[in-house]
Amino acid sequence: MSSIDRVLSRTVAAGIITAGMLGGIAVAPAQAVAASSGAQACGSRVTYHYFASDGSPAYKSYNCPRYYSLNSDGIGVQPLAWSGYVHFSGGGGTYFCDNTWRGLGGVRVSGITLSATRIPECGG
Repeated sequence: MSSIDRVLSRTVAAGIITAGMLGGIAVAPAQAVAASSGAQACGSRVTYHYFASDGSPAYKSYNCPRYYSLNSDGIGVQPLAWSGYVHFSGGGGTYFCDNTWRGLGGVRVSGITLSATRIPECGG
């Protein structure tokens, strides 16, 4: 498979997964935990969806407020009671808010930060 075919295949897969998440289809298991007011300790989960080195969709879950170093092509972030930031390898990034899927479209991700408190972009 050529590199163009791999990129096209990964882009289509990201679109299908994103459409599934928007349509209410769960791609990865998740358990909702109510967020407490103020600072949040470990608990509720954020699931980061990405492409594995073989090009297949995969995911990792995180549940403590801190920075997590990554090096992968991101599909999206599904937070439960968390907000935070996704950092892109080429600079810049985006944010995510409680219970809202954030598609990433295959961009290279260098890290993810789970904030102990609600970030300003999410009304914190």
